[in-house]
Amino acid sequence: MSGNVLLQMCRASALAVMLMLWGMPVWGAMLEWKANSAPNIAGYHVYYCSSLPCTSGTAMLLVTLGKVSSFNIGTPAVTQYYVITAYNFRNKESGPSNVATYFPPGVSPPPPTATGSLTVPGSTTLSKWVTAWGPNRLDIFGIGADGAMYHKAWNGLAWQPAGLEWERLGGNFTSPPAITAWGPNRLDIFGIGSDGAMVHKAWTGSAWHPAGLEWEHLGGNFTSPPAVTAWSPNRLDIFGIGSDGAMVHKAWTGSAWHPAGLKWERLGGNFTSPPAVTAWGPNRLDIFGIGTDGAMVYKAWTGSTWHPAGLEWERLGGNFISPPAVTAWGPNRLDIFGIGTDGAMVHKAWDSSAWQPSGPDWDRLGGVFTAP
Repeated sequence: MSGNVLLQMCRASALAVMLMLWGMPVWGAMLEWKANSAPNIAGYHVYYCSSLPCTSGTAMLLVTLGKVSSFNIGTPAVTQYYVITAYNFRNKESGPSNVATYFPPGVSPPPPTATGSLTVPGSTTLSKWVTAWGPNRLDIFGIGADGAMYHKAWNGLAWQPAGLEWERLGGNFTSPPAITAWGPNRLDIFGIGSDGAMVHKAWTGSAWHPAGLEWEHLGGNFTSPPAVTAWSPNRLDIFGIGSDGAMVHKAWTGSAWHPAGLKWERLGGNFTSPPAVTAWGPNRLDIFGIGTDGAMVYKAWTGSTWHPAGLEWERLGGNFISPPAVTAWGPNRLDIFGIGTDGAMVHKAWDSSAWQPSGPDWDRLGGVFTAP
């Protein structure tokens, strides 16, 4: 009898499955459900389908989980459908949940159906971000439940605002923030607004600019969160994926935005991931992203020109289910990481003269990862 009761409870608890996107430092689709509190529940099965109807007879098992209430499915390149079941320690399985639908960036979901199943477009995301502009200093940002940007700082002695309070900076965001600090007591924050455009706010050392809850509108129409870096004081380089899947770029040169106004420089490519960017020295930029075939691609600003030139990108191979992550620990050195299709971490490095491993190969670091 206890098994029958368990299955009934599992079915009831699994009906409310949600799909939302979040990431730190990069995004991924997060499948969430209300966990059952019954003591004999062992975990959950996550199933997926490539078309509807998505039932126990057509779905394929994606992963078996323990007593958790969320799972990061990465950023699939095509529309996918997901259902959840619960199982007990006797391996008795509940009925399926409602169907949660993932639409990749750039694919518009249909109008809500009468079944009430939740569909979330790929641009919807919740996250947080942190930076440090000096020793013993932290600035943390996140998107609140109302869509606004919030901020909290550690000043070396205490949190500001104190206690559980957060400073509300306004805005209405559909992406996590991107933040950099090009010098002491300076912050530059970027995000994607509800109209798809990039917006910006800066801490100048004594005040927010624009003041109050306002944000500077930088234009564009984005399907990814922004990526930003600063290769010198009073210099900013911002990247994002446009509605056509191409990489775009805008820079603050110290006195003005380039290109001016609401325009962005188009760098080409066709991406299924947000960009990753680093600067290993002055007047140098290295940008990475995942192409539509799942491979890593790369472009660099060498100080006077883009390489490869024009709209071309260098193909680095691999087959990824996560956005890239990149860092530079010295001049002319790059280390790039990502999650392969088997869930393992892989790595590639630029050693100042060549890629290691060479060609399309990647160094497999193992592990089984469900999130970037």
